[in-house]
Amino acid sequence: TGLGKTHLINAIGNYAIKNNKIIIYATSEQFLNDYTYNAKNQTMDRFRNKYRKCDFLLIDDVQFFSRKEQTQEEFFHTFNELYTNEKQIVLTSDKPPKKIAGLEERLQSRFEWGMMADIQPPGLETKIEIIKNKCKLDGIELNLDIINYIALNMGDNIREIESAIITLNAHSNLLNQEITLDFAKDIIKEQIRIKKETITIEDILKTISKELNVKPSDIKSKKRNKNIVEARRICIYLARTLTQNSMPTLANYFDMKDHSAVSHTMRKITQMIEENENFKIKVDELKNKISAS
Repeated sequence: TGLGKTHLINAIGNYAIKNNKIIIYATSEQFLNDYTYNAKNQTMDRFRNKYRKCDFLLIDDVQFFSRKEQTQEEFFHTFNELYTNEKQIVLTSDKPPKKIAGLEERLQSRFEWGMMADIQPPGLETKIEIIKNKCKLDGIELNLDIINYIALNMGDNIREIESAIITLNAHSNLLNQEITLDFAKDIIKEQIRIKKETITIEDILKTISKELNVKPSDIKSKKRNKNIVEARRICIYLARTLTQNSMPTLANYFDMKDHSAVSHTMRKITQMIEENENFKIKVDELKNKISAS
């Protein structure tokens, strides 16, 4: 999902190595292939020595154990032996254990024995810092307008954000052209389209401003006039439903206290849509105008 799970699990492994620990890192696919190979060649003792005689076992993307009954059986016993010997087990997944379809209950239970950390999508400020650091590492010069444009329009997947930066730099070198905002918009527009992110927060803000006759600056302000509040709420609701931007990103963009304020706005608008048919029609019409623009 591009949120940094693999990066974090590798960092844990590097930390363990520095402390002279024996680590085994594998993706779920590597574990499965390793198991299949050793089972076929009747060398399961070698397989078990590898995965059970370590200080840290790091398995990436365990959701792919889903419906692999024999692999789950083997991992169950591997988990138990490591746990009994007080070794460290670190697992990553794109969803909580109980939401992994086809994962045995006994494994779901064990996966919840330790600390579970939910990695949230990065907010706008975090994405800006990631872009700045990537540019610094690669020796790429981007002004703040371009950095903000990428952060606002490329969603929350870090790999895709970094890909956009690499693409910009490659085209700049190939064409011997300076990277300006217009140049950046032109080069990465295809990546945005492929991501189904042709609708941006700015597009939504522009349409809402025009249709409801409220200035963009007022929508993004803290003004409490009734018409401005309604426009702001609709804008936030549509930005959340029509784009892949996270609640922290929207909170930052609309100068709100934190993501909980966005969550409150979403609940408020959802309730109004359910209870007021005229309001629902209004929001749907605005959504259609944005999608068609």
